[in-house]
Amino acid sequence: MKKVSHKLNQNRDWRIVDLIKWSHQYLKSKLIPNSRKESEWFLSHIYNCDRLELYLKFDQIVDEQKLKLFKSFIIRRLNNEPFQYIINRAPFYGRDFYVNENVLIPRPETETIIDIVKNNKVDSILDIGTGSGCLAITLSLEKVARQICAIDKYQNILDIAKANATKNNCQNISFKKIDIINEIPDKKFNIVISNPPYISKEELKGLDSEILNYEPHNSLTDNSNGLIFYKRFDKIFESIVLPKGKFIVEFGGENQLQGIRKIFNDEKYNLVFHKDLNGSYRVVEIMKDLI
Repeated sequence: MKKVSHKLNQNRDWRIVDLIKWSHQYLKSKLIPNSRKESEWFLSHIYNCDRLELYLKFDQIVDEQKLKLFKSFIIRRLNNEPFQYIINRAPFYGRDFYVNENVLIPRPETETIIDIVKNNKVDSILDIGTGSGCLAITLSLEKVARQICAIDKYQNILDIAKANATKNNCQNISFKKIDIINEIPDKKFNIVISNPPYISKEELKGLDSEILNYEPHNSLTDNSNGLIFYKRFDKIFESIVLPKGKFIVEFGGENQLQGIRKIFNDEKYNLVFHKDLNGSYRVVEIMKDLI
């Protein structure tokens, strides 16, 4: 295999296409997945254009300032920093959202919640632990509910969600600083959704460095067995969900199925489990029997 130089020769002109070829091979040699696409995303970000527009600029010479910025992106990526944090952008359900190290990077698995909820037309939705706001904003844009309330424990996280809502011109979302473990909203909702911290303290240690070293731990783990938030949801269900309403929540896959079933037992709840695009159980739809 031909050895790929890790240095950008500053004494030559670099076209966009040259940078893509070099960085693709270099990142690939360092076992970075999707190296071609990531190289194009970096340059699209630098040139503030989409990938199609970038192709039209392929023969354009990259100026020194942009070259330095691109090189800094490559160095950060080699340190396993997620590319989404490098370009401050992550895709979710066909739209881009601003992200930084204070919020989780939206995952395709979480789109399962949207697929379930978007077939409903309701008056109100509560999004617990909104993070980047990707769930609440997507549901707003899909015109599922008249009013959406998005809550989070931290103001700096809510500021990010608000910025994403403003960018997408969402008028029907209210944002509130609420710690759901110790507080509850002052009203009930037709549908409650959440992607809570469900990784156990032990499992956290085994995560890839790309996640462990960069994504916010308080959004990943409950620092316990991964089930703390579900136990809380069971306790407050009737206080936040309207009669005939539903609670739709993501969980940690097959290894948490039994734990979820035990918390939301058959005597109190009707459960429907949904698989994600990978065929793994990922979301549970919880409804309470009416007495």
